[in-house]
Amino acid sequence: MRTSLGTLVTGVALLALVTGCSGSDPDPRANPPRAPEPSESSPTTPVTQQEIDRAIKAIAKRGDGRFSVVADFGGPDPLTQDGEFLLGRGYRSEILATDPESGEALATAVVATRRDSWFSIETDGRRTCWMHGTIGDLRDLTNVQGGGNTLGVPPVMFVVSTLEVGPDGVVTSDLHSVLTMISGRLPTELGLAPSATDRVEVSLELVDGEITTVAAEGQALVGAIDDAGIDPEALGEGADQISVTASVDRAAGEVVIEPPPAEFVVELSQDEEQFAADRKECDARYAEAS
Repeated sequence: MRTSLGTLVTGVALLALVTGCSGSDPDPRANPPRAPEPSESSPTTPVTQQEIDRAIKAIAKRGDGRFSVVADFGGPDPLTQDGEFLLGRGYRSEILATDPESGEALATAVVATRRDSWFSIETDGRRTCWMHGTIGDLRDLTNVQGGGNTLGVPPVMFVVSTLEVGPDGVVTSDLHSVLTMISGRLPTELGLAPSATDRVEVSLELVDGEITTVAAEGQALVGAIDDAGIDPEALGEGADQISVTASVDRAAGEVVIEPPPAEFVVELSQDEEQFAADRKECDARYAEAS
């Protein structure tokens, strides 16, 4: 299978991190992971598993926070996502990307709960109505494999929750979760199942006992994908230039996750003509109200 980076990025503004949070079990110890071989250049980290576990528990106890993700594909315009989460309720975020074909800036607003997702797209200063779908709808309409209880949890939190320190001091996380931070479709495009237990080396920063940054670089990603039995060429040219960095912080204030106003929501549908008509009508109402 050969999939260019351009093909993967094209659908990101609509679907990345919206339709496919990591399908991995937040507690990977239920399935013994296959850890990648550490690279010779990997420094020995002073971070211990106990420190990571305490930091994860601190986030879980707090229950909320904000996050920022930068996925760099080696070009001039990385994809960025900024949002807030409330564990047990959901998250909301704004994704900024560039259409690789038209060069237009795309902004996608996202609200995701445990069972539902809403997204709205802005191009050329115009925003669409919110489009709504359940996890079943998203599987059927977007061909995205979801795992159990995947919606409502930002991918970065799956990455954080699966952090482990090996005997050699190398920090790794769940490969499927890390790839999902780049694009919700990417693991499916590569043929990596949500249940996969493959690991990828990551860099990690802790400040005052709190996880602040998790990052994965192209060389580590390519190596982990190869170890998973997937041809790295499936990533396309320039795969070793891919990187993804996620930052986690305390919420700036109270986090409230609520569905968008019902009058500005249109349901995803298998009937493309009906969906187009419904969205056109809804977009007109939204534009008038704005």
